[in-house]
Amino acid sequence: MSQNTKVAVAIAVVVVLGVAAYYWYAKMMPQEDTTFTTASSTLPSGNSTTDTSLNEDTAAIDAELKGLIADQATVNSSVDDSEKTY
Repeated sequence: MSQNTKVAVAIAVVVVLGVAAYYWYAKMMPQEDTTFTTASSTLPSGNSTTDTSLNEDTAAIDAELKGLIADQATVNSSVDDSEKTY
């Protein structure tokens, strides 16, 4: 066989082995779970979707966030335009 034929055969063997390895690896890897669950189905037993403590926490966080936004607006209005950097 000529040198070019040997190189072509070697490249073909490497390509075939690479494709075979790819499909073997894909087959061996666990498939990703694409099922979706709702929040209520993932709650541990004993918890209820009617629990209001989360709503209270959310309201407290919301109030704090609104206060921080108001504070930031106060700071922004007290800074001279020439001092602002963007």
